[in-house]
Amino acid sequence: MESLGREDLSSADDGVREQIDQVAAALGEQQTRLAEVHQQLDAVRCTAGSADGLVQVTVDATGVLTEVRFGAGARRTSLDQLGTAVAAASREASQRARARTWELMASFSQTAGLVPGPPSFGSALQNTSLAE
Repeated sequence: MESLGREDLSSADDGVREQIDQVAAALGEQQTRLAEVHQQLDAVRCTAGSADGLVQVTVDATGVLTEVRFGAGARRTSLDQLGTAVAAASREASQRARARTWELMASFSQTAGLVPGPPSFGSALQNTSLAE
């Protein structure tokens, strides 16, 4: 009877080891995927131009302005009009960057469910106005 108990324990140990190996492998996959998403987020650049063609701006993933280019007509335009054009183009570029960022985070959340407990960006996205 005692040897049967040891066999049962050995079998249980094997099962636990297998589960630990599966969780460790899933965590490794998540870590790799998160690193990929991080690199993609670092590379996000979104560009938008004003409707009148006076300005074109580029922002990074966080919406920070990284580049401003003025069209040929900018020299003949008032500063107020240029400011309005920069603001409008910046809003559009930032909106595109936010959308791209959410896409990347949602793609990560599809793999985040491999291990119980981590937060899901997909469910967070569904609860925001950015999901539209």
